[in-house]
Amino acid sequence: MLRCVLKPNNICTISFLRSISLTHINKSTYKARIQREHDDGIDINHQTTEIDSKEHIRRCTLHKDVDLYSYYNKTCPNVRTLGDGLFEGCIASNDGPCMGYISPDDSSKTIQWLSYSQVIEKSRYIGSYLWTKTKLIPMKSKVAIVSSNRPEYLFVEQGCYMYGFLVVSLYTTFDAKTIMNLVKRTGADVLIVDNFKRIQSIK
Repeated sequence: MLRCVLKPNNICTISFLRSISLTHINKSTYKARIQREHDDGIDINHQTTEIDSKEHIRRCTLHKDVDLYSYYNKTCPNVRTLGDGLFEGCIASNDGPCMGYISPDDSSKTIQWLSYSQVIEKSRYIGSYLWTKTKLIPMKSKVAIVSSNRPEYLFVEQGCYMYGFLVVSLYTTFDAKTIMNLVKRTGADVLIVDNFKRIQSIK
């Protein structure tokens, strides 16, 4: 659920609340199936290799000598934007598990999964809300996000990609004054926070 508050400086601030119903999947069964189906032979202790010692850029050892642009054009020809990635994953996985997380209320710490269609639906809902309610303009409007690592962050980010909004990610370690300063400097039209306490000191 989204809550929207208009600030005096015309920056729209949105906070999302967790309201997700999930289905449980046996963790050990899923892990075994993934290992069996996707054993690519990569050494788990040496998953990447450095390809630029100055910038410290790393790539997967499986594709270290591959032109990634040509590779992705060949393997995923329907993916043209970041917003297309979820739809391609949904088709390729037959709407399989897309995003797993551990609920803070779950004492057993089991991974709960959302399917691709569930993630797409939630992302589209948020993107549509930003487009219709806050009147953002695709390929022009910027959305700043301040959030801890949680499912809603992905929903907002993917919603922006689907509707063509530019994403400005801000660190959760920033104080309220720094956050608002960066929002103004980047020209973000909307600020999305996971908790209003992050910015409540701003009048």
